[in-house]
Amino acid sequence: MKKRISVLMLMIILIATTSCVLFQDRQNPTVSLSVSYIVDIPNVKVAVTVQFSDNDIVDRIELYDGANLVESRTVRKKSGTVVFYLPDVPVQEGNIKNFEFTAKAYDKSGNVTQSGKGELTLDFNQPKVTIKNDYVGNYVEVEVQKGPKLNKIEVFSNNEKVGEKGTEISEGIERVPVSITDDSTEILVKAVSEFGIVGQTSKNIIVDKIPPQAMILTNITGPYVSGTVNINIEATDQVGISKVEYYLDSTKLGEKTSAPYSYSIDTTRYSDGRYTFKVIAYDLAGNTAEANMQLVFENNQPGVEFISPKDGAYLSGNANIEVSASDGNGIQKVELYLNTTKINEMTASPYRYTLNTKNYPDGQYTLRAVAYDTFGKSKEKSIQIRIDNTFPTVNITKPMNGEVVVGFVNVEVNASDNNKVDKVELYLGFIKVGEKKEHPYTFVVDTRYYSGSYTLRAIAYDLANNEAEKSISLNIRRPVEGDIVWKFKSNDSVVTCPAIDSYRNTIYFGSGDGYLYAVGLNNEFKWKFKTNARIQSSPAIDTDGTIYVGSDDGYLYAINPDGTPKWSISTGNIVKVSPAIDSSHVYVANISGKVMAIDKFSPSRIKWIFYATGNIYSSPAVDYWTVYIGSDDGYLYAIDKFSGSLKWKYKTNGAVRSSPAIGYDGTVYVGSDDGCLYAITSDGRLRWQFRSDDWIRSSPVIGSDGTVYIGSDDGYLYAIGRDGVVKWGFKTNSYVRSTPLLASWSTIYVASDDGYLYALDANGNKKWKSYIGGNPSSLTIDNDGIIYVGTSDGYLKGVYTLSSGLAWSDWPKFKKDLKNTGYK
Repeated sequence: MKKRISVLMLMIILIATTSCVLFQDRQNPTVSLSVSYIVDIPNVKVAVTVQFSDNDIVDRIELYDGANLVESRTVRKKSGTVVFYLPDVPVQEGNIKNFEFTAKAYDKSGNVTQSGKGELTLDFNQPKVTIKNDYVGNYVEVEVQKGPKLNKIEVFSNNEKVGEKGTEISEGIERVPVSITDDSTEILVKAVSEFGIVGQTSKNIIVDKIPPQAMILTNITGPYVSGTVNINIEATDQVGISKVEYYLDSTKLGEKTSAPYSYSIDTTRYSDGRYTFKVIAYDLAGNTAEANMQLVFENNQPGVEFISPKDGAYLSGNANIEVSASDGNGIQKVELYLNTTKINEMTASPYRYTLNTKNYPDGQYTLRAVAYDTFGKSKEKSIQIRIDNTFPTVNITKPMNGEVVVGFVNVEVNASDNNKVDKVELYLGFIKVGEKKEHPYTFVVDTRYYSGSYTLRAIAYDLANNEAEKSISLNIRRPVEGDIVWKFKSNDSVVTCPAIDSYRNTIYFGSGDGYLYAVGLNNEFKWKFKTNARIQSSPAIDTDGTIYVGSDDGYLYAINPDGTPKWSISTGNIVKVSPAIDSSHVYVANISGKVMAIDKFSPSRIKWIFYATGNIYSSPAVDYWTVYIGSDDGYLYAIDKFSGSLKWKYKTNGAVRSSPAIGYDGTVYVGSDDGCLYAITSDGRLRWQFRSDDWIRSSPVIGSDGTVYIGSDDGYLYAIGRDGVVKWGFKTNSYVRSTPLLASWSTIYVASDDGYLYALDANGNKKWKSYIGGNPSSLTIDNDGIIYVGTSDGYLKGVYTLSSGLAWSDWPKFKKDLKNTGYK
């Protein structure tokens, strides 16, 4: 008993220790500091402010001056501010006191962070100053040498203060204003530091309060100047001129310290306009005199541009013309010309004019704007326009006036113009349902949610915005189940099962005309991709949108979602089967029995090739380990997906042109021309078989309860339980080679070579049937419940249903999913 208690206690200690390690705080705190001081003669009070924070708790803060610990303070807060006050520092003239502060923050886990340095220098030396000017009028120039920061500078004459200026510089020149008597011969300057320490100097000076004279001798006779202007300036003083400064408005242009004081201005460096040129002359005592003159710069032509219309524009009716014109010295007027005819003159902004184009014949014109500035300089801008008051023509050629329509309606509009049609808009009632900028002007209108009589209007606009309208009446019938609400025409039979990319709202299908078509689920044509022979292979869509499809030309094609080729690879013979895809490879076979695994990302790398002994019309199905495919030699082959080696093969008594389906438990279901449906375990053993009365070339689908549905050339659709016992059979009037589809609400759809699409309930009872045409392809369905099926008349057709997509099951349709991946 004691031994068990000891073991239990040891386990508790180990768990507690492990828990501590798992949740140990390894994050360092943050810390920063700032230094301040207050002068309180005869001392200086120094304070260091430290800010800190941590994800948990900061235990203490240590303050250092250099390597010396100043103070340690316990805080025990997650974040905050602490202020350290140092002992008073006495002001000791002639000394310099340096500090180098750092702070360390410790959290309760022992993590520590050191702040950056906070440096402080207290300079108790005397300030050092010199007097710059020998002549004094109203200012004394004092040069401060590098040293302590000053508080003020005082100037004395005859033992009286004659000037003072507050300052905080520690180096540089200050001009101190003074009021000094004319008989002064010496001045004393005192510089007082922030610590009250005084440095001083004196100098013998000459008092001069008489300002110099400055005159501009150049006389500008014209209304403006241009290019380089030379200005003659005279500056004199009884003692001497120190310098002359030159300004254009408030901008200093330069200065001269000796005669001659003439100055040149390159007016082209400035915008046209009015300026004040100013000179300031300084004598040796700092007294000043000014002179100025007004100048108008004029170097440029005025600027002029058309705001509207644009060059090449088409105009009709009353056209608004707007011109922008600018000049630094102002715009006098803007004239408008149509070809050589003056049509308007404007003297004030905005420069706008309304041109009645109906006063002119249709045709090409030059529209010209001429802008004049206040000095008569001009500049013009010309554009080409075309006057067009001829209306376009428009007509709706499909559907016909009064036609009864249902579902997606294809609308064809003819529009023309003597120049060019800009666009065609389509309206159903008052709702705009489409716009096209280019011929052909074809539209698809979804009328599924309308019912009754509506007006369909087409409005054509030309480049001059002339418009013409045509309308027809439509009788819209709300669709019922079985109505064909969607049709797209190719140029040959469509025997392939369409693939749907729900993200891109696009359906892809191949045709006997050799093209892979991409059509929007709204029935709008997107693109078509040409191969060199018929397409009887159903496309498959990858996760990145790449479409894979085989062709009778012997190639497997990879096509980008925009219809451009990605890559292609020859298989050596006709490809009738539909490819299967997983995360890295595409699996395909040609008619001569060659099965290939192709690297999707490097198609030149064929991972493996497997040869069956008969032709192949069966499309592969793939799971994580195995590729399953049937052959005309009567075998169902199981091929190792990684090596391409044969795992097993199962012999039937007829050609296997049915495509296999894989159940949740790995059972593989496939039909044979011997009339049987086979259920074969993943290791190649027969689980059960069901016999019909004719070939089975339809492919099986699997319901959520394990029921297998398959068609037969005996005209029946069969439902077989997972135990191999038939549940029911539904009789059609011809072969059933199309693969059935399992949809929501337990509805089974199947197409028969009798030309009908059938909808059945879970018990095999007919809900409805709809005529779709002969030789139907296998079915797919979108999330709106439209069943898509190809037929021998070249159409891909969409049939309206109340279903809301595929059933949730292991293998509800041909090639398993909407993208036809064939991958479980």
